[in-house]
Amino acid sequence: MDIWKNFNSYYADLYCFARRMLFSHEKAEDIAQETILRFVRDKSGRLNGEPARKWLFVVARNLCISDLRSSSKNREIPIENHERASGSDPSVDILEDERNKKIEQALSQLSDDMREIIILREYEGMNYREISGIINCPAGTVKSRLARARTELQKLLAPFMED
Repeated sequence: MDIWKNFNSYYADLYCFARRMLFSHEKAEDIAQETILRFVRDKSGRLNGEPARKWLFVVARNLCISDLRSSSKNREIPIENHERASGSDPSVDILEDERNKKIEQALSQLSDDMREIIILREYEGMNYREISGIINCPAGTVKSRLARARTELQKLLAPFMED
């Protein structure tokens, strides 16, 4: 599996990861582009398949962490408009948008470590071994952090589940 055959998929995955970590379309684009540029510059283009994907996510993660550290602790989370699919039911779209906003708000209240684990597992579909390689910690630690993150996320979303 050649990375260049899957370039669009990798770029989209990196963008989505950064967007969910930083809550910013512009910053996510910058992170995804910088990650790809570093891949090319560092001659990591010789990597293919899973090693390439892991390398890309490690770099994107490090760039996100750097951005989070440099930004203020009281960061504001922008509410972005999502385009509707043509022919879709507007009332369903409104409910879906509202649900997504509540989830994003809850995610923003998690620590960076917890949010990262949730994003990699639930949104990127990575297994414990893959996450372990990206965040450089044992799989057991990934499992325990994920359990704590899910519990915290459930607590944050509980008020909305009662509606």
